[in-house]
Amino acid sequence: MVAIARLREALSVAEGDPELVRSQVQAFGRQIPLLYFILIVNTMAVTVTHLRSAPA
Repeated sequence: MVAIARLREALSVAEGDPELVRSQVQAFGRQIPLLYFILIVNTMAVTVTHLRSAPA
């Protein structure tokens, strides 16, 4: 139970610091296009490798 509380505390954001929250949102927003690109490439790779063995 103590480990969960420590993990929650480490991952929480200070609500009194709006500049930190704004910075985190901007940083995450810049990563979203890359994440979608990786998702599309991985989906296409799985499609190509399983094209003949998967049912239509």
